[in-house]
Amino acid sequence: MEEFKFVRFDINREKAIEALVYVASKRPGIDVFQVCKIFFYADLSHFRKYGRPVTGDQYYAMKNGPVPSFIYDAIKRNLDPQIVSFINDRLEFDSEENYYRMTVKRPFDESLFSRTDIACIDEAINQFADMPFRQLWDFVHDEPAYKATYREGTSTPMPFELLLPDDTPDREAIIEQLRETSHLVAI
Repeated sequence: MEEFKFVRFDINREKAIEALVYVASKRPGIDVFQVCKIFFYADLSHFRKYGRPVTGDQYYAMKNGPVPSFIYDAIKRNLDPQIVSFINDRLEFDSEENYYRMTVKRPFDESLFSRTDIACIDEAINQFADMPFRQLWDFVHDEPAYKATYREGTSTPMPFELLLPDDTPDREAIIEQLRETSHLVAI
């Protein structure tokens, strides 16, 4: 059996793009900063409650807080042209001076999501979508996993292990099991 040094999940790209459609349908015109934080907290919440994130995206600690790598590239459309076409069929982007806002072109496909996926995304939308920028910025910069990972001027991967609170019962055993199995989890 292959063993991994870190807990890693394989992103479900189609589901991640559909999740963008869902968030944009709930908050038309939402900006990239809010979207990144909504996904971080939706994935964090789902991971802590159910043992897997919603999307499986890899988070990076960056200057403005945790950023989901694939979702960020999807918004910026810095991906393979076929994936960009897939995204452009679903979302419209208004960008002014690198400030991206999203609106939907069609309803989202709910068949890709569990009830718990939607509940965690909705929870994050309700908590963070309308939070003023500075308040949200302060909030995410106080996140222990972010603080443990961020190095000024860099984009540093945030291991999922850091998302489990230190007081989690059997934390080390859970992490060890996830290191062996997380890449097999269906997202």
